[in-house]
Amino acid sequence: MTDRRSRPARRAARPAGPVTPTTEQLTGAWTPEATSPRTGGTQPTAAEPPVPQVAADTASAPSRGLVRSGRRVTTTPVPGSDPTPSPEPPRHGTGENDDRLLRDRPPHWG
Repeated sequence: MTDRRSRPARRAARPAGPVTPTTEQLTGAWTPEATSPRTGGTQPTAAEPPVPQVAADTASAPSRGLVRSGRRVTTTPVPGSDPTPSPEPPRHGTGENDDRLLRDRPPHWG
């Protein structure tokens, strides 16, 4: 029996980066009030919050948002594909593999 005290303690991983009041404690998500390390720690002005360049470029395109229906990952079908394909033909007969395995015997079995 092993001694439980000899094992190292299992702890949850900490989020990457510093945890401050302006970051979410569990995931380390960025909030607009957070200081940016690239700006030298300067605070953003209250009249003009920082806007990421990617968000400004995609603002004109309609976004579908996050759609979660379950745990499985689904993708949109390829244009031109059949949404209801025909069933796959059988690959071999019902007992074909069983017959082959019964006939296949090692040489020393005689």
